Amino acid sequence: NTLGDVFVHIDLHETTDTDENRSIEQWPIEIHAEETRAQTRLSGGWIDPGVLIEGWGYGRDRAVQPEDIRDEVDAMHRIGMSTIIVTYVEYKISFYPSNFLDFPYYGIDVIELILDQADKNGMHVFLGLGRGTDDLLLWEGLGDYDRIQRGVEFSSAVAQELWDLYGHHPSFYGKLSV
Repeated sequence: NTLGDVFVHIDLHETTDTDENRSIEQWPIEIHAEETRAQTRLSGGWIDPGVLIEGWGYGRDRAVQPEDIRDEVDAMHRIGMSTIIVTYVEYKISFYPSNFLDFPYYGIDVIELILDQADKNGMHVFLGLGRGTDDLLLWEGLGDYDRIQRGVEFSSAVAQELWDLYGHHPSFYGKLSV
């Protein structure tokens, strides 16, 4: 590889809709050759919806508005980021209007706002699926097959719901699970 070269990696994404129709899509991801193992520029970042919740995040003098979320995505794009990882779509509260999750709804469809703005900016978004009510699964549950299986089943149901709701967004690039 020559320094500065850009290679395109194709990510294959397979989906099955509620009618059992299967589709496979190819999504390109650019790989940049650099002098170091890591890129010399930051090309992606995290959005943690938990900071939107009163008392959980940073202090503010007013409630979070949809334009605040859009502005965060735009700011990431302005500094050259092309990838957003949403840490989780739920954590004791749902950041999208879910029919599956047994958590209160935040009141703003944070996931739709992020994906819609990322679409406009030509960005990629990966959604973290969360763990349901098992907050400590990754710290205390790794040796417990039944507990892990419940986490996988939970994540699979959330992933399907997210795909059904947001699969039409070109920026929706994947899901991160347990």
